[in-house]
Amino acid sequence: MIIGIAVLMYSIGLPTLGDGAPGPGLFPGIAGAVMAVAGMVLLLRGFRLRSAADGEGVVSPESALGEGEVHTITSSAWLRIGLVLGAIAIYALTVELFGFLLTMSAIVFAITKVFGGSWVRSAVTGVVTAGGLWLFFVHMLLVRLPQGVFSW
Repeated sequence: MIIGIAVLMYSIGLPTLGDGAPGPGLFPGIAGAVMAVAGMVLLLRGFRLRSAADGEGVVSPESALGEGEVHTITSSAWLRIGLVLGAIAIYALTVELFGFLLTMSAIVFAITKVFGGSWVRSAVTGVVTAGGLWLFFVHMLLVRLPQGVFSW
């Protein structure tokens, strides 16, 4: 929830385009708002489970999730979570230098590969995703995306 609020606050500070057209803060603002709302829902669920357990003491994972439904995060899942967060950080640090298309293609390729995609499928997914997002933002929303040193 805190990260979502931070992203939302950051996106509000991004410049807007003239004539009321959405600027570069539109998508991060939407993502931040969704993260904040999802965090709030999870927080409220936790409070509700805690208040339901007041008479019983501590809520066990079994009673919170249902009989026999204990979920734990494995070390490989934590590694994947870390890799995705690292990819987001790398994107933020390199998009101005290399441009949106190259950076997004590489990031999506890497994430797809880490999650088990083949080399070809990961490459195609990276290029198609970056190209589709570029078309959507540049041509439909009229948002300028960084072109980087490889601008044409």
